[in-house]
Amino acid sequence: MNIGVIVEDLGMSQLSYSVINNINSACEHNSENDYVIFYENMSNPILPANCAIMNSSELWSFEGVVIATTASSAMFALDAVNKTKKFFYIWDLEWTRGHNKTDFVKNSRPYRNENITLIARSDEHVQAIQNYCNRKVPYVMKDFDIDKLQEIIKDES
Repeated sequence: MNIGVIVEDLGMSQLSYSVINNINSACEHNSENDYVIFYENMSNPILPANCAIMNSSELWSFEGVVIATTASSAMFALDAVNKTKKFFYIWDLEWTRGHNKTDFVKNSRPYRNENITLIARSDEHVQAIQNYCNRKVPYVMKDFDIDKLQEIIKDES
């Protein structure tokens, strides 16, 4: 199975570290899946990656499961990829801060879109997301756990 993960960048962040570290571990122990990390903004990776790394503009030609990690990458995945299963792994509650945090309609679009499956990072995030967008969050996955991700993908297939 092809699994693509979209991150804002691969630089110094807990998300980048978790994604690269867990994908590297999966590549060492499991050869049945191919991983691609797509980035929105170029930066030096926090760790060397044992998988393909591509700019998010290459997503249009990707065939496989897509995991978005930000609201902007979720909207990009929804717009760019038609023939794949899409997931939105909500690592951060972005709508709680930022210059346009009052634009509910724009900010809630990826959370409310039925064409993308929501995955929360914690039970606390589940409650906040459901209160924010009035949509059930069916899955919780802590710190980009690859084994849990594979269970979720199989469950949704």
